[in-house]
Amino acid sequence: MLTITPRTMVLTRRTIFFVFLSLYVILCPLLILTTFGYIINPIKQEVTQTGLIFLSSLPSGADIYLEKSHYRNRSPANLSGLLPGTYKITLKKKGYKPWVQSISVAAGKAATFNQIILIPKVWPAQRLAAGPFSKMEPLAGTNYILLAEHPFLGQYCVFDWKNKLLAPLLPARSRFADWPVSEIFSEQSSPVVIFQSASFWKNKYLYVDLGQTPFRILEITRLIKEKPTAWCWNSLYPKKLLLSTRDAAGLLDVETGAAEVKWLTGLKGCGSQGKWLYILDGRDDVYRESFDGAHREFLFPKPRWEGRSAAAANPERITWIANDIFLFSTVSGSLTTNVPPYVLLDGGLAGFRYDHKTERLLFWTKKDIGFAELTRRVRLKTERAVSSKIFKVHKVWDQGQAITDCFWAAGGTHLVFQDHSAIYLLEFVPTGKPRTEKITEVKAASSIFYTEEGKAIYFLNPKDGALTALSLIPE
Repeated sequence: MLTITPRTMVLTRRTIFFVFLSLYVILCPLLILTTFGYIINPIKQEVTQTGLIFLSSLPSGADIYLEKSHYRNRSPANLSGLLPGTYKITLKKKGYKPWVQSISVAAGKAATFNQIILIPKVWPAQRLAAGPFSKMEPLAGTNYILLAEHPFLGQYCVFDWKNKLLAPLLPARSRFADWPVSEIFSEQSSPVVIFQSASFWKNKYLYVDLGQTPFRILEITRLIKEKPTAWCWNSLYPKKLLLSTRDAAGLLDVETGAAEVKWLTGLKGCGSQGKWLYILDGRDDVYRESFDGAHREFLFPKPRWEGRSAAAANPERITWIANDIFLFSTVSGSLTTNVPPYVLLDGGLAGFRYDHKTERLLFWTKKDIGFAELTRRVRLKTERAVSSKIFKVHKVWDQGQAITDCFWAAGGTHLVFQDHSAIYLLEFVPTGKPRTEKITEVKAASSIFYTEEGKAIYFLNPKDGALTALSLIPE
């Protein structure tokens, strides 16, 4: 029988105590270092601060591979405790192409890849209207898409993409059916459309409000004495149209038939937002005026930019985007603003879009895509712009051939754009160049439309001209 003496018991207790004390002395600092992102680098034999990679994908649940090792969690996931360096990361999910990216990890930093859109091996597409159609005109900020096979008003249909309804633009036996359509004017978030029908001897104009049931259709040709250089209106006053000619502007009331074309003279540019008209006069001062002309308020003098082009000096369109920040755009393709750096683009502008959630302005030419983000707040006072917010400009893509449209997608982590007769998906990469993926071909000389609400791209099928929807993020 084993006999434990008091001395043996004391020695045993001391041994256990010193073992745990040694473990505490060794492991506690290591645990503290690990908690704060430090580990012992086995190669350099020194304590090194680690970094991490955050990955989330659309759809989620993708298998993650770190180099060749299968990571224990699926996306979304944090890959923490990584030594500084470059790692090959692969995401795999059944039915989708592998997503592969080399990601640089810096000490104490997180490399974030949020909302990675996994590319399906076969894009799921849905035929919405058989057509065949050759023209597609989306009305930005509304549910409506105009469709036509031939450029006559009687050929036009209206597709409501939210309710999946297709309706003819004109009623049966309409006297406007044989009008050839030469140009279409629309405004952001407004269901009103102006059709221009040009002939050798006269221009004719038709006002259509798609927000009415049935559609409200009015000929407004008699109200227009001179061909406008620009139109604008807004959703608050859809029956009041501001049109500008070479050196004047007038407000048309389609309800009463009143036209005062010369009530604003000597102006260089105009625009409309909410309850206000915005005016750039001959002295380069910016005003806002109520629609009834009863109230006029000076806002600020337009900045005198150094090195601006002649075209940038005479904008034809003023666009309010946020707080007291304005854009000035011209037919010749200049895009300028009233906050630094003032000149965003000196020519070649094909279009722009502003995202109010992220405060980022997307703009593009035929070959390039860029965006500008607001970095500080702006407040304008009296006669001078007191700016505490500026635009920081980023160049995104410079390999386009004939870019015609571009949209923010997936919360601003991606872009959807059309180049020639193809749709592309561009993914912003925090640690490198953007990734692009061709999605599909579209009918030549037609437009596309993307809605973040339904994460869907609308286009005309190149084979049969059918209106087709493609889900950018399949479920």
